Amino acid sequence: MSHSELRIRLSGLALKLSKNSIPGLSSSTRDLTKLAGRRVYVTCRQSIVEENGLITALEGEAPIYPNKNISTQPIAKNSSHMVYSLEQSLATEIRSQLIESSSSISADHTPYTVSQSLYIRGTPNSAFSIPPSRRPEFSVSPLSSRSSTCPSTPRSVSPALSQAGEPPVFLSVLSKERCTRRLGEHTGCWGTLYSSGDDVTFYIETDNAEDVAVELEFYVEVPRECENVEEKKLPPVKFLGSAFFGPFSGYWGQKRSQLLSRRRTPMGDVRISFIVINPILDGPSPTLDVSYKHYWKNRGTLEIGHRGMGTYYLTKKEKDVELPAPVKENTLRSFQAAVDHGADFVEMDVQLTKDHQVVVYHDFETVITPRKKRRGELQNLSVAVKDLPYAALRELRLQHASVLSEPQSKEDLDGEDLDPVELQAFPLLRDCLQHIDPDVGFDIEIKYPMDLKVGGSEMDNFFERNLYVDTILREIFKYAGNRRILLSCFDPDTCAMLQVKQIRFPVFQLGFWPDYSDIRQQSFEILCYSAKANELLGVAVNSDELLRNPDMAEFARDLGLIVLVWGSAANDSRNMKRLKELGVRGLIYDRIQEHRQIGSISLLKSGKMSSNSLSDNQQQQDLTPPPLEKCAPADSTGHSTPSPPPLESLNDSHESGTSTPSHQNHSHQNQAISANSASVDAQDLVDALNKQLRLNPTSIEKNKCKMPLTLNN
Repeated sequence: MSHSELRIRLSGLALKLSKNSIPGLSSSTRDLTKLAGRRVYVTCRQSIVEENGLITALEGEAPIYPNKNISTQPIAKNSSHMVYSLEQSLATEIRSQLIESSSSISADHTPYTVSQSLYIRGTPNSAFSIPPSRRPEFSVSPLSSRSSTCPSTPRSVSPALSQAGEPPVFLSVLSKERCTRRLGEHTGCWGTLYSSGDDVTFYIETDNAEDVAVELEFYVEVPRECENVEEKKLPPVKFLGSAFFGPFSGYWGQKRSQLLSRRRTPMGDVRISFIVINPILDGPSPTLDVSYKHYWKNRGTLEIGHRGMGTYYLTKKEKDVELPAPVKENTLRSFQAAVDHGADFVEMDVQLTKDHQVVVYHDFETVITPRKKRRGELQNLSVAVKDLPYAALRELRLQHASVLSEPQSKEDLDGEDLDPVELQAFPLLRDCLQHIDPDVGFDIEIKYPMDLKVGGSEMDNFFERNLYVDTILREIFKYAGNRRILLSCFDPDTCAMLQVKQIRFPVFQLGFWPDYSDIRQQSFEILCYSAKANELLGVAVNSDELLRNPDMAEFARDLGLIVLVWGSAANDSRNMKRLKELGVRGLIYDRIQEHRQIGSISLLKSGKMSSNSLSDNQQQQDLTPPPLEKCAPADSTGHSTPSPPPLESLNDSHESGTSTPSHQNHSHQNQAISANSASVDAQDLVDALNKQLRLNPTSIEKNKCKMPLTLNN
């Protein structure tokens, strides 16, 4: 990512009409999309602040001179400003000018053109000029004029730049058919259908968001009899109004602007939310050597240890239905224990300390227990992790937030905390990456607070998203090595940043959680639309919801999304079997020791061992010379004709995504072919490779002709 991206979100309830726009309009019926009774389209136009823009704007403007026939007078003796004459006198003067102007036009007067104006009293510099009406014109660019109407044929999906040089603005809508990034479907105004239930996002690429202004334009369809199918699908529209926003000096926020008609009269208000995604600072140079962003292998279901061995801190109510993990959660010991039981991945939660250290901890707050002034009583106090430096987190005696519901005794603070380092809370992410088995993948959940539906936020005054995400990604890039890593977050905007800022690791959207106020967390369908719009690899959802609604898994697969699950229901063996039958690709669950014995080999490690064994066998075959009687017969040119490569089977194959990680090396296939130049049957070679790689033969174009191959040693 070498540029910044500005995202403008327009929710379905963001557009409201003014009470005076329609007589008798109440506050409960201000929704334009319902009130108009016609389809409404919205489009976004981008403007960039030009160098010397003020001078350029003044160059094309003609000066306006005052009219000497209209005198000015002070309102009062002590008034400090001057105004024009009274409204009644001014109206009379203007009316007389119009009458005299119309009667003074001669019969041989040349009619004015579209580019001219009808000037009062023949004075071209008069302040009162009546512009002539313009004929509707068809637009010639994605940023069309407001007087445009819909042409009878659709335009190209790749429009050229407008005359002003503004690039087309792409958009996405949280709906099944429009959740991918694209241009607006209405080819006249390049807008998209907008209703009360839609959530529209506009994507604007820029070098500096502070120099960008956007204009949201709204159009209403013109009711008429459609002559063809295309006009019925895309009716002609009329310009309704527009709202201007900018500049965008912050990285995230909300803005409000008035909806203005063509005559610049206010008709309502429009509210938007925006986010600015900047390139990662001091990060590694972008490279396409390895990319898993849209890649998933068709292997068995991955077993992922939740916080290592599971949730350790439970409330009294939770302990009635669940057992705590045998090891403290999110510690080095917990992660290593999950590895010893054959976990494919371990899931962990990361966040930043006050001095920007990346630590592994689930809650946004921890508990410190100071002693009161009188009688030696103790008091549990919550302290945000973001407000403490890393040294304080390791040196102070801190407790989990679950103790807030339990009484604290004096004796609890008398002893020393003698836990070894591997059982201490707040381990650094770099230590986990360096000391845990590199063959085990990490499912890293980036913690970021979200607003709650009941009001407030999970954590106020948190880090700015760009700084927060950049710091975590730099830590991962530096210490990850070749480890498999998945990134995830509940916050959709943070997921978007994780996806845009790097091209190496796949990102999953966590959800859904109706307690959040964000509309993208209100249902499973909208969660999937949001993940698809952000071009994520998949979603990670609550297993309880998926078991209650099995169709959710198929819904996500139809959108091309990989499904992972988490939650208490995934801890049960029968539910695990059912979830695997539904096509779930990863189970995040607690207490892995109840399902796998210590010393078990993970699915990923067994696949690696099998691949290494195949590679060793291939190398041994290459070093062994073939018997003379089994050598390939020579052709007419005297060269031997190579045989197809040996048919080997790999453990897994490509399932999802459009790109295969480029680090995979299939050099052993080339080693099986002789080092001579020859002509071979392409179909035989394709069939052999298909069997070896377990690919669908229809996915490779079949060619029956002979083709020359240059074969290497």
